[in-house]
Amino acid sequence: MAILPLRKIPPRSCEGLAKEWVQEIGEKLNDPNADRARICREVLCDLTFPEFSASWETACSDPKLSRPTRLALLALDPRNVTLEPEYYAECDATMLQQMA
Repeated sequence: MAILPLRKIPPRSCEGLAKEWVQEIGEKLNDPNADRARICREVLCDLTFPEFSASWETACSDPKLSRPTRLALLALDPRNVTLEPEYYAECDATMLQQMA
């Protein structure tokens, strides 16, 4: 197998925009009073459902939207997600006793 040298990739036209966006997110996260779950939800909504980013709460309860769309919007909030290890810890009584 031939090993090719790495090539320098020229800057992309979107690089400045991406850096500004990441910096904006970083500033929000650096706020000591930041609601990190909300920031996460807002970023994910901006990326996946930009049409609902200004009205996430309203969209989640709008019966005119399909249930799958509303569920997908709700899944953007990390507070609505159960991580597998959390779930197993809650189901295993022995593990709960060891943690207490």
